[in-house]
Amino acid sequence: MKFYKKTLTGLLIFTALFSCKKDDDSTSNFMQNATNAIEGSVWIQNETEFTELNIQDGLQTNSFTALGTFECIEFDDDFICYQGSHSETKTLIRKENFDGDNIWTKEYAATPELYYLLDTIEVYLNTVFIGYTIVDRNTYESTYYLEALDIDTSAIKWSLELTDNIKKTTSFEGQIILELAVGSSTVELLSINANTGSIDHRLPFTERIGRLKQGTSSIYVMTWNNNVISMDNELNFNWTFETDGPNLLGGIEVDNQFLFYSRDKTIYNLNKNNGSLNWQKDYLEDFPLGINVYNDAVYIRHYKEAENIEIKTLDLSSGEELDSYTLENSELLSSSDTEFYFINEYVLFFKLLPFDNKSHVSLINIEDKTLIWEKELNPINYPNLLLTSSKVYP
Repeated sequence: MKFYKKTLTGLLIFTALFSCKKDDDSTSNFMQNATNAIEGSVWIQNETEFTELNIQDGLQTNSFTALGTFECIEFDDDFICYQGSHSETKTLIRKENFDGDNIWTKEYAATPELYYLLDTIEVYLNTVFIGYTIVDRNTYESTYYLEALDIDTSAIKWSLELTDNIKKTTSFEGQIILELAVGSSTVELLSINANTGSIDHRLPFTERIGRLKQGTSSIYVMTWNNNVISMDNELNFNWTFETDGPNLLGGIEVDNQFLFYSRDKTIYNLNKNNGSLNWQKDYLEDFPLGINVYNDAVYIRHYKEAENIEIKTLDLSSGEELDSYTLENSELLSSSDTEFYFINEYVLFFKLLPFDNKSHVSLINIEDKTLIWEKELNPINYPNLLLTSSKVYP
């Protein structure tokens, strides 16, 4: 199973609140046979209580109680997790399973004089790369570091002090690529040798970065300044593609294509090698929310009219619209406060009802336009970690 996360404040470490009881019977199945097309689970969280739901039918399969704040990323069926509140000691943990035993732990200990903020985690070349900030409690001055840990032992391979906060990271062709920022303003990109910690290349960069994405043959830098930029591991530009709006939703690389849904309300399919336009599809009356590709179909999601949720299916090669599915505005699936996650040809919805102290979760088959199952969670919970055999695109 693969779970993708680059920063500890990213969307894929979910921060919604959901819980359920062991014998909860509030799951409704709308098909005689739950789908076998996807496998995996979603962990939901109510404070320190964690519950695992089977993605196929929404039934509870496991639960545990953590000691405090607890978040993880997954790599090759192992997990790198951390726990600890804002200004207290942080503990980094490698685990065999999300709810399993620890392989090792490493503390970033708070003292009366200082505390640590863990900013980013990247796992690459049998190494855990931790971006962190040390904050002086008296002066509130900060110092910034990138640290490389041996994935088997947690021993420090190297540590590098930086000039500014690490905002985003990715890895590519032996290099760790960092975005350094002051607040929300990008100031520089660094290309760091993953083995030695040397800064091999640096690039002053003033465009605010929306997404920093690893590709198979380049790095994609998607910006608030209406650009998508392809770079090599030395931070040289391969090509730049300009849109009419910010590019914040990330993108998907499929063979020689790179697809993304821009804030200018257009889906673009580019040649990933030279940045030329293969096709574009405009939805100028709608607000873009997400995109996914599965089996030569492009799935997009956006607000429609009175905040209805609309999911469209496009042909990957031409951009031709093949199908459309509108979920009417309702208490269950109101788009304004619903989180969603594409999983192959399915979409998983989380609806929060804080005033009612409850949540709803539901799985919908986009191709068949059917509700597979739904579940009411009471009291309210937040989704914490989604694990499937395929990448989940936010």
